[in-house]
Amino acid sequence: MADTKSKSKTSKAKASKATKTKTKAVPAVKKADVPTKRRQLKAAPAVSVRQKASSAAQKSGKS
Repeated sequence: MADTKSKSKTSKAKASKATKTKTKAVPAVKKADVPTKRRQLKAAPAVSVRQKASSAAQKSGKS
């Protein structure tokens, strides 16, 4: 932090831009997490249906 204070205004401007990008990145990550959770919720029933279908096929094959 001491280095940024000793440097010129341009370095401070870059630092401020970096902090702005970080703050913008945080909501973006949260937004990215939401679809993944939705995808998992959508994928979970699909997997369960596939498992049920495969188990049913195995049962029918055995019987």
